[in-house]
Amino acid sequence: MGHDCFHGSAVRRRPRCGQTAGSTPHLRRGTHGWSHGLARRSGRFRERPELRLAGMTTQDERDVVRRYLDAAFVRKDFVGLDDLTSSEGLKTAARGFVAAFPDLEMTFEHEIAEGDLVAVRVSATGTHLGNFRGYPPSGKKWQATASAWYQVADGKIVKAWINWDWLAIMEAIGAVSWNEAAKEVAATVKRHP
Repeated sequence: MGHDCFHGSAVRRRPRCGQTAGSTPHLRRGTHGWSHGLARRSGRFRERPELRLAGMTTQDERDVVRRYLDAAFVRKDFVGLDDLTSSEGLKTAARGFVAAFPDLEMTFEHEIAEGDLVAVRVSATGTHLGNFRGYPPSGKKWQATASAWYQVADGKIVKAWINWDWLAIMEAIGAVSWNEAAKEVAATVKRHP
């Protein structure tokens, strides 16, 4: 699939490498997204059989993740988390995050699901009102984004890979100073030209 080019009100596609203008690309929808047909036939893209779970649809996995995020971070109701995740680490992390930032507000920006994996991107705000990673409450507000991948099996989240913009959060609550870090880097550069 070519890249979209915007020219005035018209949208046209640029050809991909190896295609001539006006040719039809040979693309297929596979378990890992769109792939070029030739690459698929050559074996470069292989389907993962573990992504095809009997009895659950992609919508079911999305619903599990949405219910977990709603319970943990919107309603802050941890009683039903056992029904949504088998990961003790995930439950503990959610409780700790909400304890540190009890006024946490989360907005779901994007969501993509494929097989047993669900990816989400959220934006959030909170006020540092509880102990967080050894830092006492500062009363300072923060705003950050996070991206997460959740793996769902048998109707529960079994694994999660979560990446917050920790620098934005830690700087906002006063745990780190971007200016101080920049000064240290500048001093190091001056000493070692």
